[in-house]
Amino acid sequence: MSSKGPDYIRFVAIYEDGSEHGFSVSSFTVQRTDTMALLIARDRQAAGELPEGTIKKIRRKITLGNL
Repeated sequence: MSSKGPDYIRFVAIYEDGSEHGFSVSSFTVQRTDTMALLIARDRQAAGELPEGTIKKIRRKITLGNL
């Protein structure tokens, strides 16, 4: 019996300078609110996975698979 792996939700971090950088978060992590995605984005900045700078907001990226 095979189990389905975790689903991921794509987000875009929008910086004060207008640049945008995408990242994915497990849907389990952001079940109820996207606020957790902002905290994760900041953690990923600290880890060097996202560029440094002030993140103005986070936007959930809609894909055809989400419709």
